[in-house]
Amino acid sequence: MSVDYLGSLTIGNSVPLAAALNANLDASLALVLPSLNARVAGLVQLSINLGITAPSIVASLDVATKLLASLTSSVSLGLPGVNFQVAAIANLLAQLELDLGALNVSAAFSVSAALTLGTAGCHAWAAVSTSAAIGGEIDDALAGGVPGADPSDSAFGWFFVGTLPSAITGMQATFP
Repeated sequence: MSVDYLGSLTIGNSVPLAAALNANLDASLALVLPSLNARVAGLVQLSINLGITAPSIVASLDVATKLLASLTSSVSLGLPGVNFQVAAIANLLAQLELDLGALNVSAAFSVSAALTLGTAGCHAWAAVSTSAAIGGEIDDALAGGVPGADPSDSAFGWFFVGTLPSAITGMQATFP
């Protein structure tokens, strides 16, 4: 039986499935942005046509949110002499506000996850043993401490041990 040191890894390297999920989130955000940008551009054009003062460049969600508030306020006040469908524009503004909120939450999560997954200094070991021997083998493998660490350094760790074939297969797929 064996306990093998895999090296010092980032959290993302230690749990590649989490890194893949975050990459998929980033990809889905990239798919949504063109549609959102087109709707924001349409509202910018509407604000120009209606004479509403708005930023000249919509370069961030913060600017888009401020523009949305300005347009919402203008629509609710009504503009004399301008012919447009208030209900349709109000619906578009409400949907855009929901989309911007969801995008802000998703983007914040993605950034937070990327920072966490990039955290380095996670030392990994892989163990293949019997349920009776694994504890002693892990103890022996860690008896000398963590490679490269000072003996007085604080350490934190989790141990996952699977004995069912499905758990072993799942853990092997989740961890390197």
